[in-house]
Amino acid sequence: MTDIERTYLKARITALEKKVQELMDQIISYGIDIDIIIQGARVDTADLELYKKMKKAGVKAINFGIESGNQDVLDFYNKAITIDQIKKAVYISHKMGFLTIGNFIIGAPTETIEMMEETLLLSQSDVEAVLTVKDVVEICDRTFVGFGKGTTICPTKVGLDLGETAAYPPYEGFMNAMPAYVGWADSAGIKWAGGFFGERKKRGLPYVTALILLIDPKIGTFTAVMEGSLITNWRTGAQAAIGLKYLRKNRTVKLGLYGAGMQGRTTTMAISTIFEIEEMTVYDLHREAGLKFAEEMETFVKGKITVVDAPAAAAQGVDAIITVTQSKEKFLKNAWVEPGTVVFAMGSYQECDDEFILAADRIVVDHVGQCLHRGALKELSEAGRITEQTIYATIGDLAAGKKSGDVSQNERILCVPIGTGAMDIAVATIASKRAREKGLGGHFKFV
Repeated sequence: MTDIERTYLKARITALEKKVQELMDQIISYGIDIDIIIQGARVDTADLELYKKMKKAGVKAINFGIESGNQDVLDFYNKAITIDQIKKAVYISHKMGFLTIGNFIIGAPTETIEMMEETLLLSQSDVEAVLTVKDVVEICDRTFVGFGKGTTICPTKVGLDLGETAAYPPYEGFMNAMPAYVGWADSAGIKWAGGFFGERKKRGLPYVTALILLIDPKIGTFTAVMEGSLITNWRTGAQAAIGLKYLRKNRTVKLGLYGAGMQGRTTTMAISTIFEIEEMTVYDLHREAGLKFAEEMETFVKGKITVVDAPAAAAQGVDAIITVTQSKEKFLKNAWVEPGTVVFAMGSYQECDDEFILAADRIVVDHVGQCLHRGALKELSEAGRITEQTIYATIGDLAAGKKSGDVSQNERILCVPIGTGAMDIAVATIASKRAREKGLGGHFKFV
């Protein structure tokens, strides 16, 4: 069987592909329980349907002859493969859950120091090929510990209003500059990200737009530039999951969600990596959006997902309430929030009423300076009714063991993980490292 697999994977003859299809069919039909490792696979023969059959037959790992992540090196050795083919093969293998191994040529004549110092360029598909939501949760958790220990350095965001609230310019959007240094990864960088309605929405583009730039903090060389909206959405969900991890010891949870969009999805996915979600109640202004959410998220929720028509219903009988909307209305009322509940206010504006914020037994944030000037606490902070002394702890304090977090049956806790650049930089650093190892992405010499 090994010889046949290697013959196929080293060849580009369609007839041999049929033989492999037949072989996999035979293994499946006979019910043979066997673990298969594919050696010497060619990236230009990767096929999703075949890989699905191979997985069913028992394939656990694929060793690709990737050779290099630089097209010049591939051309020098006449490998007759392209970077795009490598990306496709690695992506499909990763999607199938195979252990993906790559063989590389080290020290090729065209591989100079200058080439190796070129900036890595990663698309959204490159990033998605090397990360899972669980990875992002673990990376962000470690970064929160760094916040608590003082090894994560993260200034507050610098915002540029492009018509989000300002009268001029009239583009219905904003951008934030979010720099950070992450000690455990010894990496620094900045995310340039924002959200737009207006013309961007008319063109059918996603609300969030983002790029992440990484540097070597020792010498200032730009090491990577990558698409940042996927990381933004994933780490947004991860922040809530980690906050809940330190605020709730019981690893089963009932959730109430306001906002059935992308970040509602990623938050649900992230929480499911730590907790068993027993039930979920969802409210969205557009009921059809809630129904679509319920259909797509059923694999992440053990129990039933109920879409409700009344906003108050999403807060009833739950352990945690998540608000992740673009609403400028204070729609979550104090009277709706029951004892023993943690509220995650994650929108850019204040989604819960003043009464609940002022009555919360404890307030936990991801970044004190930032949360006092954006999101749920901004208005009350500017009025002098919420101060730094009002805040019980940061998520970093909880992660580092400096403060206790578990909610009691009688407490109501407000947690505001509004989002920090440190999470983006940490996740992007791991993504860039893995992408280099797998030969993904392009390269560009800026200087």
